[in-house]
Amino acid sequence: MPDPPIGSATFRFDDFDSFAAAISDADVVYVPVNPGSFRAELTQIQLGRVIIQLGRDSPHLSRGVAGAGRIGMLISQHGPEGTIFNGHAIGPDDLMMFRPGAPLDSTVAVDDAWAHLTFTEDDGEALTEAWGVPFGGADRYRFLRGEASSLGPLRQCFRRAAQFVVANPANVATEGFAASLTDMLAGHLGELLAGSRLWDGPTRQSRRVLSLVAQADDYLRANLARPIYTTEVCTALGASPRTLHDAFQAVHGMSLHGYLHRRRMALVRDALKRASGSTALVKTIALTYGFWSLGRFSVTYRHMFGESPSATLGQQPRGPRRTRPG
Repeated sequence: MPDPPIGSATFRFDDFDSFAAAISDADVVYVPVNPGSFRAELTQIQLGRVIIQLGRDSPHLSRGVAGAGRIGMLISQHGPEGTIFNGHAIGPDDLMMFRPGAPLDSTVAVDDAWAHLTFTEDDGEALTEAWGVPFGGADRYRFLRGEASSLGPLRQCFRRAAQFVVANPANVATEGFAASLTDMLAGHLGELLAGSRLWDGPTRQSRRVLSLVAQADDYLRANLARPIYTTEVCTALGASPRTLHDAFQAVHGMSLHGYLHRRRMALVRDALKRASGSTALVKTIALTYGFWSLGRFSVTYRHMFGESPSATLGQQPRGPRRTRPG
């Protein structure tokens, strides 16, 4: 089998669906949580068997799973407070390792910058074994707490790599660049993992919480053509309102009701983009998704997305804007 390609690209986004779709080695859904328009940037650097993704994005919540055949590490580039990942509050010195199929559920309350580093499954397992932080049994993810003295050089390496590929796109595909950056990353990762300690991982309770949240979202996706409400989800999952409330508070920092409201608003936005015709369609689409108070819906929509529902009507998804050739 030939080696994977070497190259890079940097994109800017103002649509959260396009941004989520562009992230490789993961299948995620984004929902904005703060008012105003969504903004994001993604730099992807392919070094053959290693893939680096450097992202910047607005406050959001997301749900998803890690992609097949890859082991990944997710590292904040500036350690923001107010980030919840798989039900755990993440500190500035924390990183997450994950196997294929691991849940990737997060709530980010501030503008964020992150590095997502993935390896082939064999390379990733060998790396974690070599540095004494192997996955335990069937565990799909675990959290490590690193030393600030080791995280700093790794973050700086990511920043310099991003600056280089933007300024020198033609040189990225050279064998020397890929080999040098891969070796540099290996050195910084080794120092980081050697000084890290496991501080948390999946427990029976956390697995139950993540499973409930996943089941609720799966139920919502299976019934996209109609509005879904809290009582119905509780009945379908056989869980009490309190249990689901606590699960969503743990994973997303909000109630099931608040989550469903934001997801329904995101679904309305998607439906409006795909529709064409008169503004009368706005009313029809809003009612379809359970927003019967149209005045309040319009105000909430503008607050959440930075434009009126009629302005969204018939918009083609803008997708990424490539800033540099790779």
